[in-house]
Amino acid sequence: MKKILFALMIICCYGCSNNNIKIGVVLALTGDLSSYGQAIKQGIDLAYDELSQDNVDIIYMDSQGASTNAVSALYSLINLHRVQFVIGDVSSSTTLSMIPIIDKNNIFLLSPGAATPELTNISPLFARNYPSSTDESVQSANFIYNKITSNNVASIYSNDDYGSGLFKEFKDAYNDQGGKVCFEESYKTGTTQFREIILKLRNTPFDCLYLSGNQREMGAFIKQYKEYGLTQPVVANMAFLEKDCLEVAGQYADNVIIPIVQYQVENDNPFIQKFKHKYNSQPTMVNALGYDALNIIMQGITKSDNTPSGVATYVRNLRNYDGAMGKLHFKDGNVVVPIEFKTIINGNIVDYN
Repeated sequence: MKKILFALMIICCYGCSNNNIKIGVVLALTGDLSSYGQAIKQGIDLAYDELSQDNVDIIYMDSQGASTNAVSALYSLINLHRVQFVIGDVSSSTTLSMIPIIDKNNIFLLSPGAATPELTNISPLFARNYPSSTDESVQSANFIYNKITSNNVASIYSNDDYGSGLFKEFKDAYNDQGGKVCFEESYKTGTTQFREIILKLRNTPFDCLYLSGNQREMGAFIKQYKEYGLTQPVVANMAFLEKDCLEVAGQYADNVIIPIVQYQVENDNPFIQKFKHKYNSQPTMVNALGYDALNIIMQGITKSDNTPSGVATYVRNLRNYDGAMGKLHFKDGNVVVPIEFKTIINGNIVDYN
């Protein structure tokens, strides 16, 4: 019988059969990154409802966005539940912390959210259905240089693996184009006041700002950036479109430019109809990532030899997968998806022209 189990750091198994397929899920279900984690969980739960197999258990663990919690959660899944297949995590840092453990214990890990380029080919037992930040950063650099015709950029980024990875790839690509990053400064995760950084920006001549990091900080930053009268265009990363960023930014989110994965939201997409029926709301790309993650693992289990290494090999080289995100291709464990640019006008997300 299928079961969903939920736990924080101490878990109990209520009637799980040893013969069941057990899939662990390590996500930030509380804390600063919980908007991602909860949205991914919604997608996983929807995919779980549709499984034809009855012998599947889903075991949720809350990393709270912290590497120490993610490691403890993964050990619990392995040692207490004998899990061999895991979905997780949202954060690049927490996902990186789990890699040595999956290698040592022969566990397949599929991440629906970690974007740092450090994860590319880091392990033959790892894959991700969320694109590497390299794709996003490189295309942002090309966009700024060619579309905004800017060769003098300032950059503000979070000092975690995610933000630093985005900035490094952006800077390298932008320099290759012939542009110059004239100002760069990082901020700590959880920062809410950016006055000192913004005052430095006001005294720096720049044409465009590249903003990268987590959603809540970016919402607070862009609000203060515009309140202090800065008008240079801003290109942010995908997380800017998360609800808790837009709620903090309010009207100040208008005209921010964002690269996003091409996610088809037409009403004839079966996933969208199923999601609306279950949750009575329009799904986001993050919901789709969770939905695809569980279905990809289940397809790997069904069409391979049902071992972690066999499933990993299958998923890392999966081609033409028709999922909620559209047609997906994997290369060396990284998903390859097209990216397009959007902007916000009067609170609405529209194509950038």
